[in-house]
Amino acid sequence: MTYLRWLAIHRQVLFHGSQRDSISELRPDRESDDSTAFGSQRAVFATDDPGWAMWFALLTRGHGFRSTRNGVWSIRGDTQNRQYFFSIDSDQPDSELLTDGWLYVLRRDGFTAEPAVAGMLQSGQWVNPNPVRPLARIAVAPADFPFTSVIGRHSGSESMFRTLWKARTAYRRH
Repeated sequence: MTYLRWLAIHRQVLFHGSQRDSISELRPDRESDDSTAFGSQRAVFATDDPGWAMWFALLTRGHGFRSTRNGVWSIRGDTQNRQYFFSIDSDQPDSELLTDGWLYVLRRDGFTAEPAVAGMLQSGQWVNPNPVRPLARIAVAPADFPFTSVIGRHSGSESMFRTLWKARTAYRRH
């Protein structure tokens, strides 16, 4: 993870997580709904945070999986002090939530960052409306994910506020 964070800071790259191991080109798509208009657009999605991209690379969307609520936030310009939350609505046991996956390293050119909320809260989510060819791919495993101990659970009827509150409490204990 140290090398990936170094890449994020010192190179103009972004990360895209997937369980598919042979992507030669990422195409604009949207496979699920998001709670924001920015997150619901048809685009190639990436992030400047390798830990968050790892979530999408490792998350098992098998039998009993219904949804995920996740994110990374920081004060605009402060990428060193980020807050994370990871929650799922799933019947899967904890031991089956994560599996091996791939991080794709992408050029930042052509991507646009999600606008900061209220001009100060930055999400780390970026989009590109065009196809993107990865520069490299890196194998990742559940043991590489630094936030295993703070993965929460939510139900479909639970409010986003409640999910965030539970995540905040778990993250503080992390």
